[in-house]
Order: sequence, then C-alpha cells, then structure tokens
Amino acid sequence: MRKRFLNWGLLAILAVLSLALGGCGSQAVSGNSKGAAAFDAETLRADTPEAIDEELAARFERTKKAADKMFAEEDGHLVIRHKYGRTVLPERPQRIAVIGLEDTVVSLGIPIAAAHLSKNSYLYPLMKEEGIADIPINAETKTINLEAVQQVRPDLILMRDSYDRNAYNALAKIAPVVALDL
Repeated sequence: MRKRFLNWGLLAILAVLSLALGGCGSQAVSGNSKGAAAFDAETLRADTPEAIDEELAARFERTKKAADKMFAEEDGHLVIRHKYGRTVLPERPQRIAVIGLEDTVVSLGIPIAAAHLSKNSYLYPLMKEEGIADIPINAETKTINLEAVQQVRPDLILMRDSYDRNAYNALAKIAPVVALDL
C-alpha cells in the first residue's frame, strides 16, 4: 500500500503546488480568490531573508496540510477531493490530458499525452517537440474540443477548476477528472 502512495507522489506535489500557487500573485496582499487575506496587511513584516524563509516555510506547511486532506484511500483506491466532488484515481495513469494546468504539469515533469497547444505560449515548441496532442480550446468561452480529448483516450484528465461544472461533467464521461485550483 505504501508503494501505491509513493507512486502518486507527483500528483500530490501537483496538488500542493496548485494550492501554493493559489496564494501567489497580485492578490497576496488584498486576499486570495476565496476572499480571505493571505496575511494581515496592517502588521509590519520583516523583509530579511530569514523572515521571508520563515514565512514561506509556514505557508508551505499550511498548504501541505490542506493538500494532504484532499487525499484518502477508499476500498484500496486513492481518491482525491476537489471543487466538483471526488475522483477515484487510476493506479498508473499513462495518458494524461491537461487543460489549463500546462505550466504546472510541465514544471513537475508529469508526462502529458494532450494539452492546449497555443502558438503564443512559450511552451509551444517544447510541447510540439514532445509530440503532445493538441486540445483546441476557445479561450473566450472556455469551450473545450471534447472530440480532441476523447481521441487521445486519456486515462486521467487534470483540469483547472476555473472551467465550469459542465466542462467537468463532459470530460468525466471520457476519463476520471481532477479539477485543481491554480
């Protein structure tokens, strides 16, 4: 059983990273997407390397604990809870389709079978070189070409949870889907 959890280490790291990145960006001072402040803006904070390291370590621990709560084992299967419910993860996914999490998945070295290949993206040359299949997505309407997803026959789909429940439900008819907050 321990080996099984180790096999999912990359996915756990992805979850931790996606939770950690959720607190980054221009909303860090004013609050995160849920409306809660990342820290008290009225409290003076030291900007020494030691103070910054301490704050980042504390944030990492909080994020890791939250990510650990996302995973459970049920009937011998690893299950992850996310915005749209829970997903029973396949034992050893080989064909992973990625929608909206391309940067994160590439940075973690998770093998990708299909993703949105935008010619304007800095990842485009790498993804073309790797032979990653394209999933056309209309950026304005967030419409995903479901036929393109189905054609690659993924055994797991990782999607950004900014896509709506309808997109999640449609993709879930193709393969197990994990919706992650970036």
